Amino acid sequence: MPYIRHESLFTLQELYKMEQKDRFREIFATIDITPILRLVRKTSLYGAPVEMNDRAMVYSLIVTIVERIPTIKDLI
Repeated sequence: MPYIRHESLFTLQELYKMEQKDRFREIFATIDITPILRLVRKTSLYGAPVEMNDRAMVYSLIVTIVERIPTIKDLI
């Protein structure tokens, strides 16, 4: 699999110096989560109806990693 290198928009030090709302705005603006959303989308017509926001779930997992939140309970 080929890797594409690109310049970073900000360093980790700059990222952690930003206010929390600005930090996540910058992170979410740079990450394209469309391929991830295609993977987690329900494709079957059978089973329980799905009424969840996949985009919000992926964003919350990114927040968990950035903020070093150890459990989902702590995230909630």
